[in-house]
Parts: sequence; C-alpha cells; structure tokens
Amino acid sequence: MRVFSDLEISELVKQGQVVVINDDKVYDVTDFAERHPGGKSYLLDHAGADVTNIMSAESPHQHTPAATAILKKYYLGHYQNYKEQNGLRHREINSNVKNGIVQNGNHQQEEPQKPTDQYSDLEKLVDWDKPMLEQVGHLGERYFEWVHYPEDKHIRLFHSDFYEYFSQCPWYIVPIYWVPWLFIFLYKSYSLLSENPCLFPDSQYGIEFKPIHMPLIFLLGLISWTFDEYIIHRWMFHLRPPSNSPLLVTVHFLLHGQHHKTPLDKKRLVFPPVPATILGITLYSIYATVIPHAITMSLAAGTVTGYIIYDLTHYFLHHGRPTLPYFQSLKKYHVKHHFENQQLGFGISSKLWDYPFGTLIPEC
Repeated sequence: MRVFSDLEISELVKQGQVVVINDDKVYDVTDFAERHPGGKSYLLDHAGADVTNIMSAESPHQHTPAATAILKKYYLGHYQNYKEQNGLRHREINSNVKNGIVQNGNHQQEEPQKPTDQYSDLEKLVDWDKPMLEQVGHLGERYFEWVHYPEDKHIRLFHSDFYEYFSQCPWYIVPIYWVPWLFIFLYKSYSLLSENPCLFPDSQYGIEFKPIHMPLIFLLGLISWTFDEYIIHRWMFHLRPPSNSPLLVTVHFLLHGQHHKTPLDKKRLVFPPVPATILGITLYSIYATVIPHAITMSLAAGTVTGYIIYDLTHYFLHHGRPTLPYFQSLKKYHVKHHFENQQLGFGISSKLWDYPFGTLIPEC
C-alpha cells in the first residue's frame, strides 16, 4: 500500500474524494458517504482530517467495533506525517516527503487492513454470495450476535428473482400504495357516518358520531399508530427467537433482522406492500371486532397516515440530511439504536413511548 502526505490527501479532497485519517491510516469513504449513519455532511466536514480522536471511546461520537470494521473496508494506505508527543498528535515534516509527495520506496509497505478477530469470526458464519434466508436458521446461538453486528453490504434473501424483487421496496412505493387506501377509508367513513351517526345503535345510551367528528377519530388513529409502532418494534421485531428453532430465527430475520444486519441498504428500509398489507389487515381486524365499521374506517385512515409518516421518517433518518433540530435529534437517536443500544430506543417516528416504558437511550 502507498503512503500519503498532507499534500496528496489535500489533492484527493480537491478532486472530490472524501478521505479521512484514522490511527495513521488513510481511508477513502467517498462511496460510503451517502450511507454514513451520521449523514454525508458530517464526513464532508471532516474530509482530509484526522478523525482518530472523534472515533475514540472518549469522544461523544464514539464508534463501535462494527463501525470500525466497516471503515477498514475503505483502507487506502498509510499516513506517516504524525508523531505522538505528550499524548497529542502533531504534524511533522517527514524525511521521506519531497515537494509534498511521499517517497514510498523508502517506506516499509503495510499489508492491507484485516478485520478484527470478532468481525472476521462472524463473517465466516455465512456466505454472502448465497441467499441469506437459507443460512440464518442454522446459526443457532450465534444468530443474535451476528444479526446485531451491522454490515455495509446489500443482502440477498431468496434464490428466486421474483421473490427477491418483491422483498425489496423503494421509499416512494409507500405513499404510492397507501395514500389511495387512506382516501378510500375516509370516503367510506364519511358515507357510513352520514347514514348512521350512532356509535352503539342498539343501545339506549348510544353516542352519536357524525362526519364532523371524523377529524377527532382520525387523530386518535394517528396517535394509536405511535403505540402500535412501539409494540411491533419492541415485542415483535426485537423479540429474541429461540436459537433451537431455525424457523423462528428465519422469520425474525425476514421481519426485521435483515434490517439490523444491513441498516445501510436503501431497498430494505421500508416495509414492502405485501407484508405491510398483512399487518394492516391484522390491525383493522382488531379494530373491527370492538368498534363499528364507520368508526373503524376513520381510525384506519389515521393509522395508515401514521404508518406512512413512520416509514418515510425511518428512511429519512437513515439517508436524509435533517436540518430541523427535532429530526437531527431523532436521527442521532436511531443511529444509537442500530450501532450502540439495539435493545433500547424502539420509537422511530418519535420517542414518545420510550419514556413510560423505560427504554429511552441515555444521552451519554
């Protein structure tokens, strides 16, 4: 591997490459910048700089071993223009540097970066060239550790191209598919409430709900989704499957494990329409068992709206560049959920239910 000087790194940055230095190693993270959990802008702000202290355990921006393993994939070469002095890093003019160019012939070449032992050990558990669904069920006790060690890769689930195609979903499919259902529910609710404005028509104490009450019912459905979101994320998606059941391990991976394994994969960030529809039918059926049809329709409209907000927010937190403080805070919070505290921070569109259930991720 070649050795880089300040001038060479500066030239790479001027050419538009996102280059950083960590522990005297040079990394070209240009291709990774768009997927960086902290946002592309943060990497751009530190292009050409030494991020060793930023990534250290003492830093507020501490990076996990998984993040360090991902960084090593982008190793470019060695950087020798630093020396340690009283625990601080100082630039120095190296004798191998002439006119800003490192004379690599006089420097002992360094082997390409190898993953950490833990990372290397986990890598051997599966073959990334084969569909993952046929492999994860056999990981046994190692599954939960493996699935929560993130990778910067695209994951293939099925042999069949047909099934594989429908297992992925671009973000824009969510509003395209669900917004029409939202208006159908609202129209149906309005029609039914206009015809029969009574919550309990067979009771002498019936409470009348008319179309004018639809915004209130809609709002209730919207709020109810935030609770549904928390319950589903915590007690379904993050329920630890029994390691001796390959089927349940595979189901867990299909529902949510795949996202934690490859959180940077843009096509596996939002729920595909087929499983989302199954979930929607389930929630609708629960509503319909205790609530009259007209009210259920308005509740469903609010719930669908909440779901759309949730899925688009989830995508935005991974790949957007928030400017509003609320979403900046939420993005940092969700990054911590993926890379530091996978068993805390189950709120995605908000932290609302993490407070009463005691699952809020600490600030420090």
